[in-house]
Amino acid sequence: MAMATAVTASGAWSTPCRRYPHASTHASISSRARVSRVDHGQPDPKGEALASWLRTHDGFDELGVRVRFMGEARGFAGVAVDGVEEGDLLVRVPRSAMLTADDARSCPIVGDVASQVSDTAALALKLLAERDAAEKSAWSAWIATLPTWEAVRETHPLAWSRDRRERALRGSPTLTRLDAMVASLVEDYQSIAAACARAGTPAPRVDDVTWARAMISSRAFYLDDGDGDGEGWDDDDDGIRTPDLEYSGDDDEWWPDPAISGDGLDDDDDEFEAFGGVDAARLDDGYRHDNPTGAFVALVPWADALNHSPDADERSLLSSTRDDETGAVVAELRASAAYAPGDEVHDSYGVDLSRAESFLRYGFVDVSGSNGGGGCEDSVDVSGEIFLRELLDVDEPAVPLFARLDAVGLGPGETCVAVTAHGVGESALAWCEMAASAASGEDFDEDFDGDFDGDFEDACVAALSRVCEAMAAGYPERHAAAVGSERGEERACGEDAAALVLASELRALTGFVEWAKKRKGRKLRRR
Repeated sequence: MAMATAVTASGAWSTPCRRYPHASTHASISSRARVSRVDHGQPDPKGEALASWLRTHDGFDELGVRVRFMGEARGFAGVAVDGVEEGDLLVRVPRSAMLTADDARSCPIVGDVASQVSDTAALALKLLAERDAAEKSAWSAWIATLPTWEAVRETHPLAWSRDRRERALRGSPTLTRLDAMVASLVEDYQSIAAACARAGTPAPRVDDVTWARAMISSRAFYLDDGDGDGEGWDDDDDGIRTPDLEYSGDDDEWWPDPAISGDGLDDDDDEFEAFGGVDAARLDDGYRHDNPTGAFVALVPWADALNHSPDADERSLLSSTRDDETGAVVAELRASAAYAPGDEVHDSYGVDLSRAESFLRYGFVDVSGSNGGGGCEDSVDVSGEIFLRELLDVDEPAVPLFARLDAVGLGPGETCVAVTAHGVGESALAWCEMAASAASGEDFDEDFDGDFDGDFEDACVAALSRVCEAMAAGYPERHAAAVGSERGEERACGEDAAALVLASELRALTGFVEWAKKRKGRKLRRR
């Protein structure tokens, strides 16, 4: 058999979602969310300065929450001053206080360069310009709350050296994803340097662009224009966000239209993920200027101070709306738990955020449930390309066979299938069957007696199991599965976080192999 032990994916930058990871904290339980207690009556000069600046913006409302410094290890967080009921509005920040790529392109300092580069590069330039302006920047009070380059270099994997990345993530497909993020960063820097040369201005330092990109990855939000048009995605019965469907005109099928949906399917619930697809396009030039969805990436002061809770639900995801009186765009989120005065309040960086996503975007992993109990489910990404190599017993599947999948960003080189110790999702298995059908020329709705023994579903599950077994063999023997838990910590950062990712992935891989053995031909998909 042609067996592979590492994944490949055409890589891109994951959708920025929330904020810089704080180090671990001791926590108690309040309602459904873990909370930390802080003396909210103590003065906090930087937090008060941030609030004072935001009060100058129409539409800002503190809503009984204050931004407080929680110590060098943790940085800033949101703290309830008054009692907060479940469902109460927690955050309200107007568009005028945000930073976006459009702001960069209209900026007299960086506009000429920002107009020549992608959204992420433009936003990075704007952030650096405001940081370098120091007290002259309108955003200086907020920038004072951001972590330093030294802190980012220690905790955010985007700033790690190649040697450090390989030491921490050897054997894991997360290393491939991180390498793709770094490659995207390098491309952004090169585009900025070239644009600066054309404009006759000095290029920023590599470290500065890396810091800015880490801020965007960990603190930025993906918002729509407040009219509810947003991303154009719908939830299906399996909890998978799927693009709008358009009739293809061939074979009486409905098929995702890339002109409507972007380049591919999103990765909700980690069923499968299109690298270089929608997540990348959201930060790409395709979403600039005449973006028909009205969606934009924004740095949102005050909102970015809230820390993630794995218990928070969709109500605690920041979203944009329009003010009833002024019509201005504002960003809001609600409490998914009750908080007493002095409790740290939380938002969600993503409901059911996987450990790999948490590590890659923010540099931390929640310790809760890291040994298999509670928290998010253990999962691991299996490269669609490697899956097909194993299924077909070939070194390289023929590219022309997948033209239709490639057209919507779901080609084998762009797609990863998430597996868990409890099996594989129905939508993920559907992709496997579509890819197998394209590769074999067979109709996957029918059983067949070709190169596979049995039907497509059995063959796909068996191939996934063999790939998982080979991947598991490539993981290091030592991994700190319980890092942080013995110290009573809520989350792990740096190499400790990477170790928890490896442990989680290995549990998923070995669990899937055992699940496949016990399955005994039982069907997963409805026919």
